[in-house]
Amino acid sequence: MFTNLTELALGNFTRLQTLDLSDNTISYIHPNAFNNLTDLRNLDLSDNTISYIHPNAFNNLTDLRNLNLKSNPLSGNGYQFLLPCSQLTVLYIGSNMLDTIDNFGLERAVSIRKIYCSYNDLRDINQSLPPNSSILYTVDFKFNNIEVLKSGIFANYTNLYEIVTEKTRGKELRPLLLFQSSLIATSPQNEGKRWKLQSA
Repeated sequence: MFTNLTELALGNFTRLQTLDLSDNTISYIHPNAFNNLTDLRNLDLSDNTISYIHPNAFNNLTDLRNLNLKSNPLSGNGYQFLLPCSQLTVLYIGSNMLDTIDNFGLERAVSIRKIYCSYNDLRDINQSLPPNSSILYTVDFKFNNIEVLKSGIFANYTNLYEIVTEKTRGKELRPLLLFQSSLIATSPQNEGKRWKLQSA
């Protein structure tokens, strides 16, 4: 059972591509914790007690594709730890204590396709998504406190297919024309459940 990543001697596994550290008691990720793992593509840190990730914790993880941080007590206080992860494709950060993901450093995640943020305390996602990811496909924000989606928030995501807002704890999210002129958003009657995009 690991409590922090300084206990791990990972220096001899420089070609490691998948690392599963789930179900431990890791509470803090130190700077340069994965410094020698430049080939790492899949990192699972779910079901720990992580409350803080140092801004330099993921330095050199430039090839990371899948990151699982769900079921930790992470809050939304400033991090920027994802800035080095420009190839990140899938991010799981559900079941934390997040009221924002604005400070995660997603702005450089130009390859991101799926973001799962369910079961948090998110109230506003209008500044949270990576601005330059034209291949974003799915965003899952169900079971949060989001009340308003700013008009045009998803306008640049030309491949966005699915927005999940099922059972948000705030006011009802209504289907709005938030997308390109060739796309519309639809949702089931009276519920802000699963919005799928289709040709207008």
